[in-house]
Amino acid sequence: MTLSLSSFNTSDNSEIRDCAAQAWEAGSEAENMGAPPSDVYALTDFVYTACESGTDYMFLLMNF
Repeated sequence: MTLSLSSFNTSDNSEIRDCAAQAWEAGSEAENMGAPPSDVYALTDFVYTACESGTDYMFLLMNF
């Protein structure tokens, strides 16, 4: 019997890095626009969480 390890796929770390990078970029831009630290944190958390869940958050940011 042969068992292929490819059948045991877990979450890809590159996806996590992409979400972290997107969250960092959003937070940095908010900070550059003069947002208070609490808003920067909230936005960073929002973008990371939405990215991790696979939600297209760009439209949602318009209401943030």
